[in-house]
Amino acid sequence: MNNPLQSVLHEILIQNLGRVWTEHELITFLISKKHIDKSATQGNLELFQVHFLVMNALYKLQKELWAQKKWQVSISALEISVNSCIDGAGNTEVQAQSVDPSLQEYYLNWDNFKSASAASVDQLLQGFWEKYLSQDDKVWALSVVGIQEPTDFIEIKRQYRKRAMDLHPDRGGDNESLAELNQALEILKKCY
Repeated sequence: MNNPLQSVLHEILIQNLGRVWTEHELITFLISKKHIDKSATQGNLELFQVHFLVMNALYKLQKELWAQKKWQVSISALEISVNSCIDGAGNTEVQAQSVDPSLQEYYLNWDNFKSASAASVDQLLQGFWEKYLSQDDKVWALSVVGIQEPTDFIEIKRQYRKRAMDLHPDRGGDNESLAELNQALEILKKCY
């Protein structure tokens, strides 16, 4: 399937070499230049479709420009840029590309675009928010147990037992703090 944004993004990114864009800035720019209709970003499904078209075009450009050994396209939601792979002396500076193969594979597969429905996009968003919020829960739970990353569940249990002894009501602690510690352990069981 032909992506109408690929040639447009190629031109924009090459004209703005070295500029770092966020995906939001790039979409806003495309809207301002009438390459995307603003109404195409009103609902979750529509916004997903615009997002998919942008990411598909970027990953196609990344492959195309990398093959030329002239340009390197960096892609993430917060940093999109094209930089030269040729230094001032005309030598090719080949840098490691930061490509997540699973993301690249996802966005280059048009079936993912075609099969998207309002319900499937809502499910993707729900999964994202659950994962995002669970990271906040994980950070909170680690702090309650009194441990930081990197860690493993063996270390978490060791620190939990130590804290539980300190917080136990029979040793001067209180039920509320112990209950909070137990809640933290339950969260960490799901994470490790």
